[in-house]
Amino acid sequence: HLEKFSSGDVVCTIERVSVRPNEGGVSSFRFGFGMGLLMGIANSFKFKMYNPIPLSWKKEFIELESDEVHKIRLEMEKFKEDFKESIGEIKESISNCTDKKNIKELKLKEKNLKKDNKKELNKMLNRLKYNAKNAARELVTVKYPANKDLFKLKKDDGVAESVLIAIYGHKMENKK
Repeated sequence: HLEKFSSGDVVCTIERVSVRPNEGGVSSFRFGFGMGLLMGIANSFKFKMYNPIPLSWKKEFIELESDEVHKIRLEMEKFKEDFKESIGEIKESISNCTDKKNIKELKLKEKNLKKDNKKELNKMLNRLKYNAKNAARELVTVKYPANKDLFKLKKDDGVAESVLIAIYGHKMENKK
């Protein structure tokens, strides 16, 4: 039924994402297959295509950078700086240490600090994503109040982001 849209005036915007680290081969293959299929269908109907990376379309909607999201970003930067400083201190202590027992303890401390750092950064990243997704739902609700029921649940964040991606593609087409 897409034939009726093949006039060349249709803008198709598909976010350019990639597989996540530690993702299995089968799921990565399926993901790539699905993306290729979508892009192939869009190209076969001669739709105008845009494939923005998440960062580019999200920059278009500065409203997504809520106070909470900004606060979390600053917190993450400070945390990373503190981590680098702590690791630097441990490495310096290791290089200045002559006692093998103390060196072993310092290396264990370094290993645990790296592990804890990774956990804490993941927590912050999850908070960041959660707040950004809520901001997307809120923004789409403001832009399309008649359809606010489509975005009222937390699980509707993907639908809200899809709307924003479509708006981004439309804006890119109009900038030509």
